[in-house]
Amino acid sequence: MSLFTATRRPLTTRSAHSSSTSRPTWTTTRAQRRGQGDAPPPHPSLHRAAGAGPGRYVRQVRTEAAAHVLASTTLPMAGVAARCGFGSAETLRQALTERFGIAPSHYRAAMRPV
Repeated sequence: MSLFTATRRPLTTRSAHSSSTSRPTWTTTRAQRRGQGDAPPPHPSLHRAAGAGPGRYVRQVRTEAAAHVLASTTLPMAGVAARCGFGSAETLRQALTERFGIAPSHYRAAMRPV
């Protein structure tokens, strides 16, 4: 039996006085623990409020923070990415281009005070 194909059985608590049909104490399935079963999704209020799941919401907030930092500082792209929680300058570039439709250098130039 492989570790990946093994099925879990519910744990049961038995004492000397209990019958063999005691109720299991562990009954959640793998799907329920991942939020795919009968259990509600992990963040329904965040999804309703932000219009997106947690990952998209975090990326949106980071992108907006990066846009502010780009417009108000002269930090290099790697510094902006690190300050705003992006793993790399390339990831920041992709997020900004997706959100605003222009490259970060063009965004910075457009938002600079004259």
